[in-house]
Formats: sequence, structure tokens, C-alpha cells
Amino acid sequence: MIKAVIFDLDGTLYPEVDRNKLMFFEFLTNIKFFLAFKKIRKKIRILQTNQFPPSNRDELLSLQVKMLSEHLNLDENRCAFLLNKIYYSQIFSDKFKKLKPYLGVQDLIYWLKFKGIKLGVMSDFPILGRVKNLLGIQDSFWDILYSSEDTGYLKPHKAPFLKIIEDLNLSSNNILYVGNSYEYDILGAKNVSMKAAFFSKKNINFKGTIDFIFHDYKDLREYIRLNI
Repeated sequence: MIKAVIFDLDGTLYPEVDRNKLMFFEFLTNIKFFLAFKKIRKKIRILQTNQFPPSNRDELLSLQVKMLSEHLNLDENRCAFLLNKIYYSQIFSDKFKKLKPYLGVQDLIYWLKFKGIKLGVMSDFPILGRVKNLLGIQDSFWDILYSSEDTGYLKPHKAPFLKIIEDLNLSSNNILYVGNSYEYDILGAKNVSMKAAFFSKKNINFKGTIDFIFHDYKDLREYIRLNI
């Protein structure tokens, strides 16, 4: 029985390509930094998979800056400045006001709330204010609203998903996590025995490890209706 639904943000609640279009100028002017950041985040995920020591958000962000500095041969202060400007600033958060959620997202969320289902958003990036800017829904509406970075770990590490279970005080099999990344969202959720719904517009062959695959939010609503 589904008692809670937690969503990923980027690429799940809205088309990620739309955000990339808004960031096109920043990408052109900082292309090396963008590419380096993507590589570093992947390296951090690998480190954390290989028994990386317990961490917190400050340690994670500090490691991120250090690795970027070494990779780009840039001063750490410069890397920290660029990270904040591009990914963590209010300016970036405000861009979400210009984005539109996928069709059916808001209807589903309000329907779930009406049904008494606990709701949340958990993404790899800071999300306070961004969800409100995207959906027009106040942060206080949600039962869970945080970044995996707050635990010191990135998805698919167990820590961010275990925090969901702890904060909601529910059994893992009563929680449905919805995401668009098989590697990060689906495997992360299944590693702690959550239910997982995979948002994908491609034909895929992972049915054995996914509870539900969809590309239309009306279909996700029907799946949840049959399992609450």
C-alpha cells in the first residue's frame, strides 16, 4: 500500500531541456566548468559507493570545491564562487519561475494531498524555493523537502533515501519514489526497498527492478489509485 509519494525534481517534474535552455548563456561562458562539474559529481558518487566515510553537507561541498580546483587548476575560492553563482544562488532559483511542469503534475500532487498521501521532493541539488517557483506551491505544503546534499551524500547512496524513511516514519515499502534516472533514482530507492516509478519516454527493459514505468502523469495517478 502506498502511503507516501516522493518526487525527484529535475527532469521528473519538468523537462530538464527547458532549464538547460535558460542556462545556455552560462554554459557558453563557463563550458569547461560545467563539464568539469559533471565529471566531479560522478567521481564523488563512485567514491561514496566505495565505502566513502560518513559525511555532512559542508564536507561534501568542501570536497566538491577541492576536486574542481584540482581538476581545473583553479583557485578554490574561484571554484566556490562559480558553483554558487551557477547552481546555488537565488538567481538560479529564480529561473524556475520561467519553467513549466509536465502536464498533469500539479493535478496529481493536489489529488494525492486530498487522498491523505504524504508528499515530498528529494533531489541532488538544493530545492528550497525552487519547487515553489516551479509549481506555485508553498514549501510548507510538503512533508519532505530537501536535497540529498543535506545528508552529505548524493543519490544513489542509501543515506538520502533512508532519511526519507526516517522522517516519514513509514515502512520503506509504503513509500513510492518517482524519478527519471534509473541509475540514481530507481536503484537508490530499490536499494532501501522502496517502491519506484520510472518516468521515461524511451522504451526500456528494466521492468524486473521497477514497480512502474510511465511517460504520462495520468498513468502514474492510476497506478497509485490502484495501490493505496
